[in-house]
Amino acid sequence: MALAASLRQTARVRRTIRSGERVEGRSSHDAVTVDEVPCRLIQGDAREVDDHGRRRVVASAQIVARTTDLRASDTVEIDGSTWRVVSLPEVLHGRSTTPLTTATLQRTVEGEVVTA
Repeated sequence: MALAASLRQTARVRRTIRSGERVEGRSSHDAVTVDEVPCRLIQGDAREVDDHGRRRVVASAQIVARTTDLRASDTVEIDGSTWRVVSLPEVLHGRSTTPLTTATLQRTVEGEVVTA
């Protein structure tokens, strides 16, 4: 089976963009959904991290998505869970006419909540 045929989940790519005028020296930003693309989430390990005295469990995963517009600053929602992109996305070129992108994702499982 080709890798592109195994993309059975849907990823909602969210990006923070500048919205409106500067108020009191600050820019307002909104999180907007940029794209919904077919993807495959490959679960990795979960590890405990000590973050300035706070313990939290962080899960990691790999995403393979049918898009070339994925940035390291994006968040991705898959199956109701919000993941942060933590690596530079890499475009995979193969025999398929549609390029695929892969990146490493992380999300907090216990402890501090990651907001989109």
